[in-house]
Amino acid sequence: MSVRERKIVYTVVAALISSCVGLVAAMLKLSEGAAFADCLVAAGVGFAGSMAVCLPVLMFLLA
Repeated sequence: MSVRERKIVYTVVAALISSCVGLVAAMLKLSEGAAFADCLVAAGVGFAGSMAVCLPVLMFLLA
C-alpha cells in the first residue's frame, strides 16, 4: 500500500470515528430532552471537535 493510499484510508477512518462521536453526542443531547435543532448542533460540534483532534494526530503519525 502506497503512502497516498494509506493517507486516504486514515482520513476515511478519522471521518468514521468523528461521525460516531457526533452520533453519540446527538443521542446524549436527545436523551436530555433537547429539541432536534439542539441535537444537530451537538452532533456538529462533536464531529468537528473529533476531526480537530484526529487530523493533527494522523498528520503526526504519517510524517
